Amino acid sequence: MARRSNGSAGRRIVITAVVLLAGACSGDGIIRGLESAPRAETVFSRVLPGATMPLVLTNASVKNWDYGACPYAFDRREEGAWTAVQDGTSGGCIAIGYVLRPGDKITWPVSVPEAEGTYRIRFRFLHFPNNLAEEVFVISNSFQVAAEVAATED
Repeated sequence: MARRSNGSAGRRIVITAVVLLAGACSGDGIIRGLESAPRAETVFSRVLPGATMPLVLTNASVKNWDYGACPYAFDRREEGAWTAVQDGTSGGCIAIGYVLRPGDKITWPVSVPEAEGTYRIRFRFLHFPNNLAEEVFVISNSFQVAAEVAATED
């Protein structure tokens, strides 16, 4: 007797979320095991609270990486651990998509938090291996937010 398949398995879209723990990412913005992921690097090591700081995104891979209009969030270093503290939406976000193509190097303006402390940026990308959406968070190098220091370039 032949079994009938409902065909739902072929129509399912599987979305894989890559969850990063503090130990899953090296300090230079590269995700271990995903060396082909883009890099995210802050231009300043110290910045004033609430300032706008450039984040440099570089794609040295042969893959396209998609991202949206509100693609980043902040982690703050507290008691030796990174804690998610704020997203980068500033209250609103439009539904639009961008592509970081192979060889691209762009600068994305980031509004840093008002509170002083040590931060890093989680930048959200999507790519589609085997026609499946995969969400990847690329972690930037850390930087200081401090009221007594003017923004200086490294």
